[in-house]
Amino acid sequence: MDQSKKDTLIEDEIDLYELWLVIKRRKTIILLTLIAVFLFAILYVSFTEKIYTVENYLAIPNIVVNNNNNNNLISLQDVSSLIERVSKQDKDFYLVFLKFSNEEYDALKKISASVVKGGTSIKISIDLTEPKLADNILQKLSAYLNDVDLFKKAIALTKERLEKDRAAILENIKTYDMIIKKLRENGKESLYLGFDPSQSLLASKSRLVLIENTLKNFQQLAQFSYIQKTFIPSKPSKPKKMLILVVSIVTGSILGVLIAFFKEWIETAKKKFEEISKN
Repeated sequence: MDQSKKDTLIEDEIDLYELWLVIKRRKTIILLTLIAVFLFAILYVSFTEKIYTVENYLAIPNIVVNNNNNNNLISLQDVSSLIERVSKQDKDFYLVFLKFSNEEYDALKKISASVVKGGTSIKISIDLTEPKLADNILQKLSAYLNDVDLFKKAIALTKERLEKDRAAILENIKTYDMIIKKLRENGKESLYLGFDPSQSLLASKSRLVLIENTLKNFQQLAQFSYIQKTFIPSKPSKPKKMLILVVSIVTGSILGVLIAFFKEWIETAKKKFEEISKN
């Protein structure tokens, strides 16, 4: 190792040692700064309003979900967008249309919605200060969606289409019954017609049963409802206490060191100025 490298290494060691001495001399300032920042963080997490995040999945009626780009039906994005717009409304809107109480409105801080990929449901997330009100708020939101004209129209059109399909299938069943009866009367059950009327009759009856069951339970199937029971968290999601306290320790330490070095620089500069003035 040549002389220049040795000198550089010695200078680096001296600089680091001097920095350590500054920190050691100014440890009181560093410690006080750290304590001040940490106490401020404790006060912040203690007095900041606690926010609870509650999530649930809203099932969209399969019978009206737009899977084929049919303009008469609704899409998952339609529902998600409407919920996002609801979150931006004023107090009167919540009290009148969603039938919120003043307590529920004051507790609610945010509503967000996102489409679940590959499914027919939407993830609803609400931030609020009173978790006990979460279930009521979610239920009132779904009740509001069930009463929206856009969705009511889509549901009515779907029911109308199903009733038309049922009427058409009943006519087809009559036709197939008549064909089968005629063939049997003429002893030509195996006559080639380009299709098997018996199989077509069975398929039509199966389809009819499905449609009639859907119509029978239509009101229930056409409702927005939640997939699971709402889970009420016991701990708030905000503020994040541990994260804030850890960050405050790191921040307080760095700030304390910076203040210590700044004070050291000020005093050193002052001494040099006094020496120059004496000379």
